[in-house]
Amino acid sequence: MINDNQKLKEFFLSLGYNEEDYIKIITSHSINTYSEETLISKAKEMFEYLLENYTKEEVIKMTKALPNVYSYSIENMKQKIEDIITLGYTKEEVIKMTKVLPQLYGLSIENMKQKIDDIITLSYTKEEVIKMTKVLPQLYG
Repeated sequence: MINDNQKLKEFFLSLGYNEEDYIKIITSHSINTYSEETLISKAKEMFEYLLENYTKEEVIKMTKALPNVYSYSIENMKQKIEDIITLGYTKEEVIKMTKVLPQLYGLSIENMKQKIDDIITLSYTKEEVIKMTKVLPQLYG
């Protein structure tokens, strides 16, 4: 269980978070059981991975909205991007959508497919649904 450890706090502050962000992250449900060393290691690895597709500011904004991303595996995140691409998006579109709604990383691909099917039943084509969700990924929420 994480307590208010100065090393951990300094680590998150060095990434660009403020003290309020730090508290929100370390008290996040799926993170608050990690040891200090584990969380620093996972956060460092994930932060670096996210920087491959997002700016530092975007990573901070995304992880503030979804601190649990630090509990995800990089392999699962890569797989999620690939899965979303199979729904009809390009990688660039997936990155853009997850900037707006990082919670997409937490949704199951089955849930996303069901949302597409549900919207299609409202007399939209799959192409129209894909176009709409590119602009408004919150439709998956």
